[in-house]
Amino acid sequence: KKLSKSEKIQETNTAKILVVEDDLNLQMTMCDILEEDGYVVKAASCVSSAVEMIEKEVFNVVLSDLNIGNDSGLSLVGPVRRKDKYTIFIIITGCGTLDTAMEAIKKDVDEYILKPLDLNILKHKINTYLEAQTLAKEKEMLVNRVQQANAKLLELSIIDELTGIFNRRALFEQLHKEVKRAKRQGTCIGVLLCDIDGFKKYNDTYGHTEGDKLLKRIVVVFKSSVRLYVDEVFRYGGDEFVILVPGVNGVDVLKNISERIIANVVKEFSSTKIGLSIGAGYFSAGAALIIKGQDADMSEFISMADKGLYEAKRSGGNSVRVVVA
Repeated sequence: KKLSKSEKIQETNTAKILVVEDDLNLQMTMCDILEEDGYVVKAASCVSSAVEMIEKEVFNVVLSDLNIGNDSGLSLVGPVRRKDKYTIFIIITGCGTLDTAMEAIKKDVDEYILKPLDLNILKHKINTYLEAQTLAKEKEMLVNRVQQANAKLLELSIIDELTGIFNRRALFEQLHKEVKRAKRQGTCIGVLLCDIDGFKKYNDTYGHTEGDKLLKRIVVVFKSSVRLYVDEVFRYGGDEFVILVPGVNGVDVLKNISERIIANVVKEFSSTKIGLSIGAGYFSAGAALIIKGQDADMSEFISMADKGLYEAKRSGGNSVRVVVA
């Protein structure tokens, strides 16, 4: 919710302020004046007490004398910044030298005010800083919300809503990365294009709801049949899935992986006529990853696996055909 100007002023006036001053008369005067404006004010007469208070709670503003006994008020800047990056730190001093001012700036002090204090000016500065503090917090909150929304949109754009796995768009992005890695490392890539045998008849017989459940179950089988965190399963569309197998060591290895996946699917759905056909594209490193002298269009990889899938389907299903590039 965006605050109105009156709400911002009201929120500002309930801010917490810490006054660090060893001159008790000045300390009391500042506390009284600020409390009259509705601020919640606490006071400390030494640096050690101030540090304890800063560690216990967050203050919107810390007003500190530069010299507090034998200690420097600037020593409080570190604890304040560690506690909350938005806290306003104001140094008050009667030593208006250039060196003192430069030291305050280096220490990340927000304001440097000379004594004798004009309390009306002090109140005006505090109010102005607090309004800016509120705006900065609102801005960060909005930026965080936008970033979270963008992350969610990105996730939705690459995740298949039904199965919860990556979709076709994510497939081509990942395939592009794997091709670059294979060229760089001299490794090979396996692309398994999987089509569920008997799915249309199953869907017509039991309905789309049961068909959706089957797709979810088969994804579980796919994931349990390949290497965790290495191979990736994607929904290509309808009842077609693609499994990327990077770094596969040989055509026979890719064929064995495919046959294991088919066997696991047949076992899982033994009470039905569901099976699996796989077209496996095996892409070796080096020249084989370059088609017609140019970097391969990612769809070329799927097209080659699709040739194998066509042969597997034509042979009656529950089989794999490997196409080597």
